[in-house]
Amino acid sequence: MSLADLARATVLRSPEGLPEYWDQTIVAGGGAFGERGPAFTTIQEMLALIGADAGVYPVPEQARHYYVRPDVAYLPLCDAPPWEWVLVRVAAAETGRTREFTRAARDLARTGAGTLNPPG
Repeated sequence: MSLADLARATVLRSPEGLPEYWDQTIVAGGGAFGERGPAFTTIQEMLALIGADAGVYPVPEQARHYYVRPDVAYLPLCDAPPWEWVLVRVAAAETGRTREFTRAARDLARTGAGTLNPPG
């Protein structure tokens, strides 16, 4: 499947409150939308809508390891850019331990050895 296929599919609407660039960059791949399906507010609601054949929605490849459902198939998007992940934490709650964790995460990311292997 390619990003161009999304323009021919019914794509679920992103949750309210996500920035507009999310739809334009992630969902549409910078291209035009096809038909839009219903909106969802949680991942479980999104999966239920997909399982009911109400539409499709792009997710990171890792989602297939965590959200397994017999009524949902995960198809790779062959021309989609890779997802970039970042560490998010509460800045006001910084401690020596969180600073050390952040430093270790940055060091690991710089080495390229930070590949996560989810279960399954």
